[in-house]
Amino acid sequence: MAGHLLLAVLSFLVYFHAAYSVITAQQMLGAVAQFSSDFTWPRIEQIAAEINYTGFTPDGMSTLPTRGSAVLSPTTSTVIGRVDVTNSYEGRELNTEYIFGLFASVGNINTTRLLGVPGNATITELAINPPIISFSSLRSFDWGPVTIPIQTDVWFLFDNASGLIAQYDITFRRLEWAWDYIKPFLQPQLEQELGSLAGKCKDVDGLMHLRAAIDICQQHEVYCTGSLQQYNSTQACLDFVYNQTPMGKVYEWGGDTAMCRYIHKGMIPYRPQVHCPHIGPSGGGMCIKRNYINETTQNLYPIPFLPLALG
Repeated sequence: MAGHLLLAVLSFLVYFHAAYSVITAQQMLGAVAQFSSDFTWPRIEQIAAEINYTGFTPDGMSTLPTRGSAVLSPTTSTVIGRVDVTNSYEGRELNTEYIFGLFASVGNINTTRLLGVPGNATITELAINPPIISFSSLRSFDWGPVTIPIQTDVWFLFDNASGLIAQYDITFRRLEWAWDYIKPFLQPQLEQELGSLAGKCKDVDGLMHLRAAIDICQQHEVYCTGSLQQYNSTQACLDFVYNQTPMGKVYEWGGDTAMCRYIHKGMIPYRPQVHCPHIGPSGGGMCIKRNYINETTQNLYPIPFLPLALG
């Protein structure tokens, strides 16, 4: 009996060590450097077209252990991520689309872009406790008329078996301030390209709202056809997005707003069957009304971003 118990304990310790001690700090630093390089234009466009970022854990392949009440079990099977101002995402394809495809979609448009195109970044703060790494960076974002730095705070948790990102949590710091800062730079360009339509807008917020509505509905007209159609006509789309739906504050970019639909319209060319509903009246489960308490207390991650001693 004692021998069986000893064998069980040794087996557990071997598994525990393997689960938590495979990936090194150096490997994690390399992954962060690669991600930082990949999240720049035009590299993001190449990754988005593949819908398969190789830095994320493949669906069904992760062996990251979850902390249960008594033992550790390898149950995590997909990458899970959250961006504070938008939403949470599960699966390698969806995360690739929303991290890379979202910003790639605005890199080539010939109208005023309401999202900046990411450029180079400088890491300013970093801490490692394998398999967790946390860092802040200052990255340039280009809106056309203006380029500004934005600070992002990032948490990565790695799958030890594959050495790839299994979980992430990203916060854009002071984004609401940045949003207000860029508006005066975009206003002249918006007024020029919207022409006589600009007269129906009382301020720059209205101009941005109209720009978003036009871009969303043009995308709908091209890609959301047949069974994917969300609106009876382009005019019906414009009426809903511009007249019936608020543009949304920065913290509402994942809510039932025009800006949420503007964000999601960028992914439609990659997988219209998945993303057309997101720009429709229902929001397709993405652009929907959200509750502050629920969003704040949501238990999203299988593994907490905590050292083993606290987890």
